[in-house]
Amino acid sequence: MSKLSPLAAFGQFAAGRLFLFRKEVGTLFRAFFHPATPFPLKAAMLFVVFYLVSPFDLIPDFIPLAGWMDDLVLVPLAVSFIVSLLPLEVTGKKVPVTAPGPRR
Repeated sequence: MSKLSPLAAFGQFAAGRLFLFRKEVGTLFRAFFHPATPFPLKAAMLFVVFYLVSPFDLIPDFIPLAGWMDDLVLVPLAVSFIVSLLPLEVTGKKVPVTAPGPRR
């Protein structure tokens, strides 16, 4: 098996993360309109959107590269965190069922 160069490995990681981010954004969009989504999570979703479009950032955008990197890192992290807090009823994921039997 051939080993990937560091740049190719990063490219595969970035492509996978981008696909996951796109899927998570769709999940958040559906969850925002779902009646079982708690209000604090809906508020967090709105905060992420407003942070993304707001001219006020943790690191100002006029600082080369660093200003854009905070948006590229913080927004996907916030989206993933909010998705992880969503109730199973909202995400549509099944609860794992364990086989009945004695506990260990």
